[in-house]
Amino acid sequence: MPAARVGRVIPDVSLYDHLRTTAALAGALYLYHRKRGTLERKFICDDSETKFLLISGDFYGIQDFIFKGGGEERHHRAKLLRGRSFLVSLLVELAAEMLCERIGLSFLSVFFSAAGKVHLLAPNLEETLEALSQTRERINRWLYENYLGECALGFAVTEACPRDFEGERFQGLWRRHLERLEEAKYERFDLYRFGGAFSERVSPGYLERFRNDLEPSLCPLCGRRPSDPGIKGDSYILRPDQKEACACKLCRDQALIGTLLVKGKRMAVVRGKDGDLKEPLFGEYQIRFLEDCAEELAKKRRSAKTF
Repeated sequence: MPAARVGRVIPDVSLYDHLRTTAALAGALYLYHRKRGTLERKFICDDSETKFLLISGDFYGIQDFIFKGGGEERHHRAKLLRGRSFLVSLLVELAAEMLCERIGLSFLSVFFSAAGKVHLLAPNLEETLEALSQTRERINRWLYENYLGECALGFAVTEACPRDFEGERFQGLWRRHLERLEEAKYERFDLYRFGGAFSERVSPGYLERFRNDLEPSLCPLCGRRPSDPGIKGDSYILRPDQKEACACKLCRDQALIGTLLVKGKRMAVVRGKDGDLKEPLFGEYQIRFLEDCAEELAKKRRSAKTF
């Protein structure tokens, strides 16, 4: 359904996209004027003030994340590729959800999310920048500790006034913003904090996770992380000719997702530690695969927040 059919217009925008964009603009404007105490018409109609922050996130290292693996990966290739590909999209979606929640926006403020990238509109406030800083820190610390620097989530921010979204001005705004997002690739991690050897300062107990009594001690699916004793003999990482096998928690979770995505079950994303994953995403989100999503969640997790 097009957004407009009356008058001399080209119906090239759907009504859904039009309403979604309107909601994003309205949400950012409301928070901006409410925080500044200027919820009056004369202030709201001022289109020269930089009221918006255009925020974009980009997941770096997608190729390594999805395709690189260890010597045993070929036996689980299909489900690992499915699981890792889906996980990239889910991590980006959850990062946007986390950021919107800290700012005080609904997820309608996200106007694009695909291919490892996410774009959202937020109010130009100090609280927004603080929320972005905290979210970036939490996300990249978790990624660094678990994926050892092979991937990261970068963010770019550009100020904008209402006029910048009109006609040719928007083209210039978007071009400047994409240039900043490209520059952010060269600042994946804080080198002062994460530079140098992967040490106890970054991940306490990292070296102690390697268990020589496990076979193998290094995860055979990724060839990077230590095998975890809690995964020994897990059905999702066994080959048909094996009775026992070890892998790391992250590869087991990727194999589980890649297996159950095609089983016809419904998936719910919830907060907390209780779920089907061995390692909660960003340390606070879990996945549950259910036969009847609404009914089972109502019984098992009446206080859960689902997305």
